[in-house]
Amino acid sequence: MGGDVSVGAYALAAAGLTLAAAGVMQLLSLAVPRPTWYFGWLVGLATLIGTLLPLTLTVDFGSKVATASMDLVMGIVVSVLITGTARSARTFRLRR
Repeated sequence: MGGDVSVGAYALAAAGLTLAAAGVMQLLSLAVPRPTWYFGWLVGLATLIGTLLPLTLTVDFGSKVATASMDLVMGIVVSVLITGTARSARTFRLRR
């Protein structure tokens, strides 16, 4: 990674954002009728921003591409895992 960001700080930021994403999914599960759909859009947009942002840095091109690629992969993994967990944990009420 280029710039002044250490690997430890990058990992802590990723862990914090993952916990925040899990919290957002929890809130969406309580508040909206299709939480996974909304969550998919939110995480998709955040992943897009996180992928494009490193490309604007003033570091060598290899570092830009490596950081953007890691952000893209992490965004996809977080989205798939949290969405899958939320779907399996969701309970449906029978209507009478």
